[in-house]
Amino acid sequence: MKPVFYSEELKKYFDTEEACLKAEKEHNEKKAAEVKAAEEKRVAKKAVDEAFEKYIKLKNEYLKKYGEYDWFFSTWF
Repeated sequence: MKPVFYSEELKKYFDTEEACLKAEKEHNEKKAAEVKAAEEKRVAKKAVDEAFEKYIKLKNEYLKKYGEYDWFFSTWF
């Protein structure tokens, strides 16, 4: 009878120990990449949120001081 290798992590059977270890390694690398991408997305979202809050604050200060903001002409000139 041929030995069978079981991966607790993947809940799968493999014919060889090498195939089992390779699949687990690939799975762990993929999982680490997903975690890294999620963290990068969280950091980027935080930066956008902070920039947007700063924009709103500056725009409100401008409106209090000058009364209006003409975005149309500011984009053309």
